[in-house]
Amino acid sequence: MTTPIQRRPSAQQVTIAWLKTIPELNAADVASTLALIKDWSGQDFIVAGVGLGGIPRQGMATRFPVIQVDCFAKAPNSSRPAWNRASMSAEAILDATYGAGQSNTNLEIPGGFMAAYLSSVEAMSFPRRVENDQAAIARYTLDVQMTYIPVGLVIV
Repeated sequence: MTTPIQRRPSAQQVTIAWLKTIPELNAADVASTLALIKDWSGQDFIVAGVGLGGIPRQGMATRFPVIQVDCFAKAPNSSRPAWNRASMSAEAILDATYGAGQSNTNLEIPGGFMAAYLSSVEAMSFPRRVENDQAAIARYTLDVQMTYIPVGLVIV
């Protein structure tokens, strides 16, 4: 008899679910990859990108990944990057990390994946401006460490 693979959420999925709880980002699109500019629903797009590492701990199912978060912004009716707008999204994420560890919460993950019990989110860097975009899209990036455990995880 084979055991089915458990639907564990990835670090990106958990990060996206957390970013969607930040009230200031309600108007922003949030995803794991950047959509084409014409497909954005507004001026802002947040990407929970690549995992930058983290150290698994022996005997603990708790996850501690570090995730790169990119904040993109476009200026309507302008060919200039919306630097201030992208910076405001990044700063909102930074400030949200100060309160994330104060209230432990379950994050629902769509697609039938296990929920994630999020115990903390910690900023691992300050937001930094990323230059050289050819499409006049402003981008700020920062790194966050998520501390969570999949709810209902069975270790076999």
